[in-house]
Amino acid sequence: MKNTLFYIPILCCLLNFNVIAQQKPLMNTRPNIVFILADDMGYNDLGCYQNNYVNTPNIDGLARDGWRFTQGYVNAPNCAPSRACLLSGKFTPRHAIYTVSESTRGDAKDRKLIPVLNKTQLDTSFVTFAEGLTKRGYQCISIGKWHLGEGAFSPLGQGFQQNIGGSDAGAVKSHFSPFKTPLPNLGDEPDGKFLADALTDKAVEYIAAKHDKPFCLYLPYYSIHTPVQAPDSLIQKYKNLLPANAPISPIYAAMIENLDANVGRVVNEINKAGLNENTMIIFLSDNGPVLNYTTVNLRGEKGSLYEGGIREPLIIKWANHLKPGQVIQQPVMAADFYPTFMELAGLPKTQWPKNLDGTSLLPLLAGGQLPYERLMVWHFPAYLETYNKKNPLRVWRETPSSAIRYGDWKLIRHYGNHKTELFNLAEDSKETKDRYTAKPEKAKQLEKLLDGYLKKTNAFIPTELNPAYVPTAYNDLDY
Repeated sequence: MKNTLFYIPILCCLLNFNVIAQQKPLMNTRPNIVFILADDMGYNDLGCYQNNYVNTPNIDGLARDGWRFTQGYVNAPNCAPSRACLLSGKFTPRHAIYTVSESTRGDAKDRKLIPVLNKTQLDTSFVTFAEGLTKRGYQCISIGKWHLGEGAFSPLGQGFQQNIGGSDAGAVKSHFSPFKTPLPNLGDEPDGKFLADALTDKAVEYIAAKHDKPFCLYLPYYSIHTPVQAPDSLIQKYKNLLPANAPISPIYAAMIENLDANVGRVVNEINKAGLNENTMIIFLSDNGPVLNYTTVNLRGEKGSLYEGGIREPLIIKWANHLKPGQVIQQPVMAADFYPTFMELAGLPKTQWPKNLDGTSLLPLLAGGQLPYERLMVWHFPAYLETYNKKNPLRVWRETPSSAIRYGDWKLIRHYGNHKTELFNLAEDSKETKDRYTAKPEKAKQLEKLLDGYLKKTNAFIPTELNPAYVPTAYNDLDY
């Protein structure tokens, strides 16, 4: 018995050493990074997220061969701010890109408060993850939608050595060539060429080229942002396939299948080039969907701080590093990829930008855990009008609001009507039961954390009344 007890500490040390040995290879491996970003895809628009209406075998294959996250968040509910947070590793108050275009969306008579003066360009003072990777010898290319400025503010001014198709435009006028929107360096495409196909051609060409350095391919598609378009053959397929009461339009489903096929082409080229084992592939959407074309099994939509606007499909595949087929319940955010990439590339923390809001995913990827109670903040001091013109009771998708998630709890503060909501997402992911009154201590805790972050970042809080505001029965409601 004494001999057995003697060996227990040694065995424990060996087991700990084995865990460390399994984790250590993730450090400084400098993997290739392929980051695929969909545009306006909903949380359950894919087969691997329980959508039974759309054919997505390639993205489902990524989930089967990698990790699928059930609580993957973006840091803003619409395009430009979401991308700014991803690229900078910071939440919106730090870079002040809060929305797309103007913050004064919708009718002036319906806006109760004076919103923030929004920025539309990611200032070059912010060091993007591409700039950090470049310091460690990476080749970085952006192929697709940029939406954060042109000239000095374009991908070429933000750490990428090449830019194909990225401008200040948030959408194209047509997904078929001619695209009627400037797309730098894409070249002339045959009439009728679908844009996602054209961008994938460039991505495949880049992957196939010989690389003497690790690379980061940032591939933000313009799909499935409006105009909702797809090849006729796919549209006809879904017109024939979908039942009349399907919660998704045939053209939207066709657009998703086209995107899935293009993801498959990228993955196939990675395999063909022999890069599979040292290439991390990430799939994410920038924000929630437009409900005119699909449904989401969560509350809210694109532009909303409810889960439907910010919880997205997130998949990470890294062959021989991540155990296949895992479903990860840990809440993570898009801003987390910045410190993750820096650690994987081996960039010393002394060279990281100050005040990153993301948390490195490396402990999780190495088989450990992240703190479950961590600060996740969304701040949206702007207005977004509704897409649902048919419903006169719906004026807004979002009004000036802030939200915070801490552990299982999420608090949303609406500035216009001074209403605050509290939800337990573990019990109520659809945010149907407001617990603010029932759980005053938990509400107080989250409010204190939220106020602390907003104060620390000098976030704009809208308080000034709009003199053009005309109260009605509906426009003072926060959706």
